[in-house]
Amino acid sequence: QVEEPTPDPEMTLLTYLRTRLLLTGSKLGCGEGGCGACTVMVSRYSPHTDQSMALTLRATHYSVNACLAPICSVHGLAVTTVEGIGSLSNIHPVQERIAKFHGSQCGFCTPGIVMSMYTLLRNNPSPTTKELQENFDGNLCRCTGYRSILDGFRTFTKEFTCGMGSQCCQNKSNGDILGPQLSTLRPFDPTQEPIFPPELKVKHQKYHEVSLRFAGPRVTWVRPTSLDELLELKKSHPKARFVVGNTEVGIETKFKNQMYSVLVSSSHIAELTTVEDTDLGLRVGGSVTLSQLDWELKQRIKSLPEFKTRIFCEFVEMLKWFASNQIRNVASVSGNIMTASPISDLNPLFVAAGATVEAMSKDRGMRTVAMDKDFFCGYRRTALAPDEVLVSVTIPCTKTNEFFQGFKQCNRKEDDISMVNAGMMVRLSDSHVVNDIVLAYGGMGPTVVLAQQAMEGVIGLKWDESLMSKMCDLLPADLTLTPGSPGGAEEYRRALALSFFFKFFLRIKQTCDLETTQSDLSALEPMDSSELKSIQVIGARDSRSKVKDCVGQAVPHKAALQQSTGQAIYVDDMTPIRGELHMALVTSTRSYAKILSIDPSAALHLPGVLDFVSARDVPGINSIGYKMDSVFAVDEVTCQGQIIGAVVADTIDLAHRAARLVNVQYEDKTPLVITIEDAIQHSSFYPDVRTISVGDLEQGFSGSAHTLSGECRMNAQNHFYLETMATRALPGEAGEMEVFCSTQHAAAVQEDIAKVLGISSHKIAVRTKRMGGGFGGKETQSSLSAVPTAVAAHKLHKPVRCVLDRDEDMVTTGNRHPFLAKYKVTDKSLSDLTEKSFIDNKKRFVYLPFSKTIRACETLIKRLEPVVKTNPKASWEETVRIKLLILQNVFDYCLNPAIDVGQIEGAFTQGYGLLLLEDVKVTPDGTHLTRGPGNYKIPAFGNIASQMNVYLVPDSPNPRGPFFSRGVGEPPLLLALSAFYAARDAIKTAREETGASRIFQLDSPALPQHIRMACEDHISKRFPEIDPASYRPWTVKL
Repeated sequence: QVEEPTPDPEMTLLTYLRTRLLLTGSKLGCGEGGCGACTVMVSRYSPHTDQSMALTLRATHYSVNACLAPICSVHGLAVTTVEGIGSLSNIHPVQERIAKFHGSQCGFCTPGIVMSMYTLLRNNPSPTTKELQENFDGNLCRCTGYRSILDGFRTFTKEFTCGMGSQCCQNKSNGDILGPQLSTLRPFDPTQEPIFPPELKVKHQKYHEVSLRFAGPRVTWVRPTSLDELLELKKSHPKARFVVGNTEVGIETKFKNQMYSVLVSSSHIAELTTVEDTDLGLRVGGSVTLSQLDWELKQRIKSLPEFKTRIFCEFVEMLKWFASNQIRNVASVSGNIMTASPISDLNPLFVAAGATVEAMSKDRGMRTVAMDKDFFCGYRRTALAPDEVLVSVTIPCTKTNEFFQGFKQCNRKEDDISMVNAGMMVRLSDSHVVNDIVLAYGGMGPTVVLAQQAMEGVIGLKWDESLMSKMCDLLPADLTLTPGSPGGAEEYRRALALSFFFKFFLRIKQTCDLETTQSDLSALEPMDSSELKSIQVIGARDSRSKVKDCVGQAVPHKAALQQSTGQAIYVDDMTPIRGELHMALVTSTRSYAKILSIDPSAALHLPGVLDFVSARDVPGINSIGYKMDSVFAVDEVTCQGQIIGAVVADTIDLAHRAARLVNVQYEDKTPLVITIEDAIQHSSFYPDVRTISVGDLEQGFSGSAHTLSGECRMNAQNHFYLETMATRALPGEAGEMEVFCSTQHAAAVQEDIAKVLGISSHKIAVRTKRMGGGFGGKETQSSLSAVPTAVAAHKLHKPVRCVLDRDEDMVTTGNRHPFLAKYKVTDKSLSDLTEKSFIDNKKRFVYLPFSKTIRACETLIKRLEPVVKTNPKASWEETVRIKLLILQNVFDYCLNPAIDVGQIEGAFTQGYGLLLLEDVKVTPDGTHLTRGPGNYKIPAFGNIASQMNVYLVPDSPNPRGPFFSRGVGEPPLLLALSAFYAARDAIKTAREETGASRIFQLDSPALPQHIRMACEDHISKRFPEIDPASYRPWTVKL
């Protein structure tokens, strides 16, 4: 039991756990609820409606993002962290499974994933495989590729079976298995889990039926328990922000620098937390969470006739893709409505459904407001008055002749914001004539947009092809987007809007048994993830291995159990020593500018701020060589995110607040160099040009009759290690310093610090025990924040800690570089170039008059020989499958096959992100838009191949490697090209069906928008690409 007499309303649960209770198992990965590293389980004793609709009190458990949950919000609740379920001396089955099935590599994400699984089991001791796979939509892992995590947890499910069937390694006795023998694992016994704290039951009234008020230095938190009290607060503080889950306000205060002096929690108002059936539909209290809404809707779907629940079904489907479990568990219905986001997933559905809200003020009482075309009256504005509270929303039932559907398109299917979404309702007569129709769109303007002319234009028309033809003219006229509009991809978004209606049109025809072609119906096929059926085959071990020799065996790595129990210590988990300070960076907000002045006075006036550190404080050389021109910018900045200085304070939150107060005056300079084309135009690149040439190129090109030329490009990729850059610098005697740094190159950090401080390297000891991911991103870039930390510690002669927030990390450290390649190919006999194929069960050749191509094919065939031997009668398609089966061959003697498989799967998944998902967005003036998991999407659990088989082929020793082993880190990343080219082939097939040319350009990453528009069908052709030179785009191609 923890009692905190003076909680600070600005403090999150995660900060409290880590700094006050020193429970550092829960990690800070992003601070915005997007990565799940901070996941904890919250339990409460609260009213619950059972399946018979009876109201009872019971303990409920749900996962939350501790990085967003205010500490004040968990008053009277039970919080369970990863340390609370097990330890090295008493391991919990969940912790054991993820460790022994090799589901933990760097381990930084592991505690959050463990707590998501633990919460699922506390609510459902025997989940289905489907429930398991849907449970982790709020957790990210950059290392493993997810398969090993799911394999370990799949052993808890009802239907657990191995993809190898009777050939399962568990049925063999030779020890060649990746995972543990199941018989050796601890079973999960729900009766042995901790009970809900009795005191929270006994004193439920004290904790939950009494109003609260907590006052901090800057913010006051109020939790009323009656509607009248809430209305009085709203009247007295019209600018106060209402908080239920803090999923919006938390982002605004942390990343948008918003300040709200009064926060009102509406989570304990009876009228706002009840759900009831009415004659009009389902009345849902404004503070009802989205998870509760989902449960309540599903109960009505089970009990009511199908025709009444069509709207309910679409809300349930949309909620499935709304954010993540952790967010849905705390986010409220009213929060979603009143935020009035133009890309809200639910608001277009509310509008299309004809929902109504009850709004109440202290002076004017209750009124009912229709959620129609006038409800969202401006960007993030609604028709409710400043003193009104949204009490409830009523979602109507559908009638027999009413049809409803919701749509959403984003880059990543799970936990991603919409590019475009829509809610559509139509009322048909018995002869299928349109009596009424509502088409509400999000992502097509600053508010939810109604396609008014299109709606009016089809009234009285029959639901047939002529209506669809007319809609193809009306909708584009209604839904216009100015080139350069926020969000970009204007043509794609307009095509989506029309495509959504086309799917709606087909769905209604199918439901009403109207004539529809089979090819059209393919548009309605569901895209749900299928059950994973991956297998891993190790192959024979080195015959020289001894029985007791661990070489060649799938041994879990040493720290796996420490990571799964939260006992593995990363840099920011280290207990602060006496007098340890915190540092936050001051970075450039301009892409190219002269620095006129730097004034830290406002920051230094804050109590608890000790100093501002800049170039003048560098005792040695203000440079770290090839990484940047300087440690601290002096006269000019050449990119946004370049470090200008740093603020040192008592706490990290204070340091960040003070850093924002440092006043830097700039004078912009030209030219701006943002893209590769900019660099070429202004000769802004390294002068050393390396070439490999054979023969006289000019003569070869001049004497050829045929030439092929073109270009391809690949965008940047953020490394997105889950642990951001972290450094602790502890000064010692006689200029010595001990530095703890999350780096892949401790020696380079040592050399850089020594040079900048002007002391010998032997006086600097840099220690790296473990990292929460690196992937090359911490090879050189660690010095960018480590060196300023050392400068501050040296100047103040006090220990200093600097841990970057995710947005700081993504802006300051850079990315994997973008590439632009231009090619030109010629051959004197190119006129005779034909594509010839020879296919049998073992080989596929493409004969071209290029010797390199032939050698590459021969090499590939040779590499496939071991696979062909296992199934000599297999067809080429069976030998190399792309869509569902990713075939990987690593010819090596494994030091540890589990690590090799993990590297292969993790690298493939990261490569998939590089080629098909991750999009670094930068504006024409160099502003980074992708600063966290909210807008930079790495592959998630739902993105992995449903079947990915990994074969570790024996008898292919590497004489230069330890124990004849081979490196397996980076190469598998390139295997994701199979997915990229599978998408390209699918586009080619689609273009053939519409008569479009087979020749087209597809750059990386091939996002949904690029794939969709490349298909060139009758819809996309209506929205031709606008000349990018004719307007200022939202983002640029780097």
